[in-house]
This record gives sequence, structure tokens and C-alpha cells, in this order.
Amino acid sequence: MGEDVLGYVPSIGKINGYTNVEEIVTFLDSYRLPANGFKNYLKVIRQDEEGFLYNLGDWTPVFALAMATDYYDTALTREHWTVIAFFRSQMSEYGKSPYNKIAIGALPLILRGQWDKISPDFFGIAEMKSNRPCFYELFPYGNFSICKYAGLPKPATSL
Repeated sequence: MGEDVLGYVPSIGKINGYTNVEEIVTFLDSYRLPANGFKNYLKVIRQDEEGFLYNLGDWTPVFALAMATDYYDTALTREHWTVIAFFRSQMSEYGKSPYNKIAIGALPLILRGQWDKISPDFFGIAEMKSNRPCFYELFPYGNFSICKYAGLPKPATSL
């Protein structure tokens, strides 16, 4: 298992020295549920009443696992980690997380690691319609839960 990522990472490409999407996702996917669970872990991390971090620097992959396990009863897969890493990358690059419509429309590009082809105004009706079932299967609560897993601020809207 990789070492914990301590602090808010200014660029997703700097997670533990990894520079490409494949290495980053492999690193994040190496985290596993500890035998004693996460209940005590979440109690010591300051969050608001909805589970969003007060201090973005408190985020680690373990926090994401704890949120997925304890709040949503979800096991994070490689696909989840790829989307989480993408959202952190977008926050680093643009200062905000993408809207649902962008994440849904760009889902195949996100999962293939082709993040350079996605801009903040990326949107396609056809892509959004065909990708919606897969997106909501991964994240039933849309960008709300993705931002929570990624340790990002609560999204202003879930358009």
C-alpha cells in the first residue's frame, strides 16, 4: 500500500511523485479498508454537517474510502478513483469542480485518462444522454458525492 497523501495536493500530478493518470489511479486504488473500519477515523477529521471537509488539507485516500464506506456503503473501484482524481485535477487547474453535465458528457474521456481533451465548457447532449446511466451507477449522488470523496468544497450546484 502506498503512503498516505498528507495535505491538499495542489496538482493531482504531484501525488507521491506520480505524473500520469495511470500511475496516480494505481496509487489511489492501492488503498484498502482497514480491519477496524473507519468510524474512529471520520470522528477526528473536521467536517461540516454534510460531511464536507472544513480543512481541504485533511484529505487523504483513506478519507475517500471512509466516506464511501460509512456514508454511502460503497466500495471504491478503479473507475471511482479515476473520476475522483479527475475532479481534484479540475479543482487544481480551474479552481472549481466540474458540473455534473461536464463529468457525464466527458465520462469516457475521464475513464481513459484523456483529461487534456476536457475543458470547463465541455458539453455534448448525445454524450450526456448515453453516459448518464454509467455515471449515476458509479456516483448515485453525482458531483455532490464525488466532491465529498475527493475532499473538495461542496459544489454550488449539481447541474
